[in-house]
Order: sequence, then structure tokens, then C-alpha cells
Amino acid sequence: MQDIVITGMGFGDEGKGSFTHYFACKENITNFIKYNGGCQASHTVTFDDGRVFKFSQLSSGMQPEIGRTFLSKHFVIDILNLVVEIKEFAKLFKSDAKQISSRIFIENDCVVVTPYHKVLNKIKEIAKGNDSIGSVGTGVSETMRILDETGICLRARDMVNKDVVLQVFAQLRELVQKHRVENPIKLSGELNKETEFLLKEKSPELLFDYYQKHLNNYKLNFIDDFKTVTKNERVLYEGSQGVLLDKDHGFKPNVTHLTTTNEKVLAPNQRKIGIIKSINSRHGKGYFPTEDKEVSNIISDENQEIGQFNGKIRFGWFDAALLNYAIEKCPIDELALSSLDLIDKFDKIKICTKHEQGRPVYIEMKPNRQEFMSTIERLCNIKIKTFSTGPKFADKVEVLK
Repeated sequence: MQDIVITGMGFGDEGKGSFTHYFACKENITNFIKYNGGCQASHTVTFDDGRVFKFSQLSSGMQPEIGRTFLSKHFVIDILNLVVEIKEFAKLFKSDAKQISSRIFIENDCVVVTPYHKVLNKIKEIAKGNDSIGSVGTGVSETMRILDETGICLRARDMVNKDVVLQVFAQLRELVQKHRVENPIKLSGELNKETEFLLKEKSPELLFDYYQKHLNNYKLNFIDDFKTVTKNERVLYEGSQGVLLDKDHGFKPNVTHLTTTNEKVLAPNQRKIGIIKSINSRHGKGYFPTEDKEVSNIISDENQEIGQFNGKIRFGWFDAALLNYAIEKCPIDELALSSLDLIDKFDKIKICTKHEQGRPVYIEMKPNRQEFMSTIERLCNIKIKTFSTGPKFADKVEVLK
């Protein structure tokens, strides 16, 4: 049986979590590899009984009593937020949080986001004013930027080594101090409290103790390589964000500092599925050629909050030209099309076929679902083998071809 690789082919928010849940249930897969991204992800799953959970570091394939999440070395982990997420998931399903934590496996080479990274991320965004990138403020890209520029980082394996942790915390504290001296902007509220605490000389020691308390209470599994645990069992690889936000292939400057393609996990005997939404969207600033106020006025997404740093989600028409670009940079075997029901809200819909002098060129059609999918297949030379008309398992349809 083939392993499944899920990748977002847009700017994120394509429905990766919903399809991860669907394929996990349908294919009876219980091993899930988070192969890129980090704690900035928010993958919403609506369970059959109507309960809704936003997965971040836990895989969207997880169930209260079954399933194992593996955070690969290419995933940027926030251990404190992971513990919070485990407790919230357990509370929603009245499950045992420690039983859930026992099914979480973290590769030792995972880079760790700390409170210092998150504070730096936020105050830098504020300092940039109108020139801000549109970060979600979780510190993931800041963590990778600091690693690339200075070599300073914590890895999962380091968290039990007090000397290493305190040394890195002290180095990160100095970076926060340096930025505050060079950019003495006024902070307020919780961010000001967090920053003042992290600037205290004793903050590294206090933070280390806080981490150890959580790690002792929730016995996460630290491993060298997930393959030694999954062995010959079937796995599903769940990606984060989208190809168009990739650090190398996205449209700068509003990109992540991470690889968002599937290149880190490609292997023989895989079913590579790209997820794309029927109505294009982007959360945060940056290039979005098919953005249209008409679409934004009609479409909404209750699962997408207005963030302090990335603002409100924006909507636009389907962009076949950008999808072709994404497929070129991140080859896939098939498409899964989410939210097909959204096109029913319009009298006429548009599909961008190409860009000329930076402007989208459209074709118009009536909102016929079959014609819409056939047009995408023709323009992008790829088959849509699954589509959804809602968030639940029963709302997914596999196309017989």
C-alpha cells in the first residue's frame, strides 16, 4: 500500500487538515508525519459528531484514542504550546492528556521555538509598521532566521541538558536586549509583560524549570528517526502552509523561512496529493493577483481569525496559472479540491488562465461544479480525484475515472 503525502498548493488555508483527517479515516492510517512547517499551522477538523478542533502540532489525523503524531526534524516545534494543545484536545473529547502525549514522537533534531523567539518576532513586526511581513507571531520564521544568521538554536535533544539550554537562552536574551536598544518602541499589554520578564537576568533559569515541569508531567517521546518506530507500517505525511509561501519558491518578501514543498519526504511508492481550494485565499499580506472584493464580500471563513500581525483573510478567484507554477515547483500525482460548494454562491465565476504584465487573464463560466473541475484539469493537466463540499468526512467525494 502507498504512503500518502499531503501538500498545500496555494498560500495556505487550502483544507489540508480536513483532507488529512479524511484520508486517515478512509485508508485506516494511524501514523502521521508532520514533515514541514511548525506551530504556526492551524488545521481545522470537524468530526462526525460536530466537534471542531484546530490542530497545530498534533496531526489532523489524530483521534482521541488512536493515532501517533511524529514531528520530523524538518518541523519547528514549540514544546510549551504542544502541551497546551494536548490538554485542549483531551478536554474536548474527555480523554486522558497523558495517554495522548504518549503517542507523540519528536525527532531529536527538531529545532525548538522559545519565548525569546516569539517576543522578537512580535516586536520586530510592530517596529516595521506598514512594512511588516504579515507574520502570525508564533516565532517560527524568526527561529529559523536566527539559526541561519547566527547558528543559535535549541534542538529537541538539548532540552534535558541544562547547561546547553541556559547558554542558548542567555544568547537569545541578548538578542532581545539588543533589539530593544536599537528599536525602543513602546510596548503594551501582555507583550510588554512578556518582554520585561525575558529581559530579566534570571529568566533563562526560570524558563528552564518551567520547561522541565511540563516535560516531566507529559512524557513525550524523543527519537532519532521516526522510521525506526513506524518501520514497515503505512504513514501519512501532513504538510503545513502552502507551496506559494515557500522560502525559495514563494513571492518575496511575504514568505515563510521554511520549505513548504514535499521535497523533504519524497520516496518511492507514495501517493502525492496536492490540496487546493475552489476559491483562492490568502491570510496576511503579500502577492495575491486574483484577489477580488466581490469575492471577499460574499465568502467568509469562520475558522480564520483576524490576527494582530497577519490581519484578515482575503479571497479571490481560482488561479490556474499559480497552480501550474506550484505543481512545477512541487510535483504531485493528483489534486484534492476543497470547498467546491463555495462556487454555488455566485451567478458567474472566474478562473485565471494566465498572467499578462502582472495582471490575471480570466475566463468566465456559470458555477457548474463538473465544468469547473474539468476546466481546472484541462488548464493544469492534472486529475482531481477527490473533492469536498463541506468540512465533515461525509462531505468528501472521490471521483471515479
